[in-house]
Amino acid sequence: MLEKRGAAIQDSDVNDINKHEKEIISYIAENSEDICRPLQAYIVFETDEAMRRALELKNNSSEEQVKWNGKKLKLMVTSEPSNIEFKHKYQSSKKMCGKKIIVLAILLSLLTFI
Repeated sequence: MLEKRGAAIQDSDVNDINKHEKEIISYIAENSEDICRPLQAYIVFETDEAMRRALELKNNSSEEQVKWNGKKLKLMVTSEPSNIEFKHKYQSSKKMCGKKIIVLAILLSLLTFI
């Protein structure tokens, strides 16, 4: 559906875009529970103590205590994910320098009015 909508956008076919938008909205309305439910979460604890307590809860509690939204949680220690993308990580230094100059110019122009 998304690929078809993308092709319609590229072709600037407004009728086709609207048709695909309605299909997507309908699909989301019918399947919102399935497509909006997280299957996994990477949780970062502020302290080692907080992590230790969460793991103790997992090891020492009844099944009722380790549930969220009626579903049993499976807690485990894992390594950091390698597929996190940081927004500014892959920008060239030339592009970053240009952005810094623009921000500096805006700040200086604002300071001249104070």
